[in-house]
Amino acid sequence: MLYFGNHYYPIGLSISDSILKLAQLKKTRGQIKIQALNQIDIPSGILEEGEIKNMDKFVSYLKDVGNNPWYGQIYSEKVIVSLPNTKTFVKQIKISKSLNDIKETVETEMEKHIPFLLDKIYYDWQIVDEEKDSYSVLVGACPQKISDDYYHALSQAGFSVEALESEAVAICRSLLEQGHSEHKKDIDSGYLIIDLGKDKTTFIVYVNKSIIFTTDIKQSQDDILEEIAKQLNVNKSKAEAIKKKYQKGDKTESNLKVDKIVNNVFWEVNKKINEIFGYYNNQVNPKNKIGYIKLSGEGASYKEIKSLISSSGVEIEIGNPLLHLSSIDQENISKKDKKTDKNKISHFYYSNFTASIGLSLNNLF
Repeated sequence: MLYFGNHYYPIGLSISDSILKLAQLKKTRGQIKIQALNQIDIPSGILEEGEIKNMDKFVSYLKDVGNNPWYGQIYSEKVIVSLPNTKTFVKQIKISKSLNDIKETVETEMEKHIPFLLDKIYYDWQIVDEEKDSYSVLVGACPQKISDDYYHALSQAGFSVEALESEAVAICRSLLEQGHSEHKKDIDSGYLIIDLGKDKTTFIVYVNKSIIFTTDIKQSQDDILEEIAKQLNVNKSKAEAIKKKYQKGDKTESNLKVDKIVNNVFWEVNKKINEIFGYYNNQVNPKNKIGYIKLSGEGASYKEIKSLISSSGVEIEIGNPLLHLSSIDQENISKKDKKTDKNKISHFYYSNFTASIGLSLNNLF
């Protein structure tokens, strides 16, 4: 779609149980920039672990997020949407070469790995590596009912659905260079990408230009917020202000209590990190080691974030969701939304839109 020389990308819409995040990009004179951003909270009970429990209300919130974005203006009804990680399966599997049709071989091997019946899912696969006697194949699958329900809701809300995609794939697209490691000196090293989200924490192992596997835990930034409110006996708004101060490294009277709350959640994150490294190194038996931990999401904005993460001896980096974008006029974005704290418009704030930006960049790789 072209308007006055601009090329507008499809809307990228990231959906979780508690929040909708929208990003649209545009290309002007060869430069990719943010066209529009929006996010709205969803009350509990409308979505549960990725399943739509109240279709009418969900459609209403989808309409809301598409109207009056807090920054910019939306051009196009085309949308690319993330399917919930809890209901999708993305993993790299190895299949032996044989005289059999490769599609049949992949389907047979998929049945050993995925937690769904093949006749109840939509799935796709692609060969990502070939060796003398085998193929490495990346497979993705989602229950048909989940995909159909999302498609129906989005259509009812007035969107034209271009694609439904795993959130993990979108996150990788947003944070990594196209088709290869951004670390030229260490091209064989892989990544453990950790998205420290509002209502879940997602772990993605990405090695040799492909996702190896993904997993989630329920511990999230909302857990920290809720515990601050509970233990300090304050409302949600006050708890959020305390959490933001803590993230910036400010000292408060409640600092020791907040310290404990934050460390308890990150203890679970670090427990999962150690499990992933143990599984990857002992079971996957890779030729390529994980050389970097890359952080994104709301939780990546802690001033001391690197000290909160168990690195397992590898380098920790803060992911850049604007990696594929040109320079952005942040001052104009701040002026556009008078209610938005200017400190919010930062590298860390855009990290909240990592998946949405990656979805809008769907045709990149």
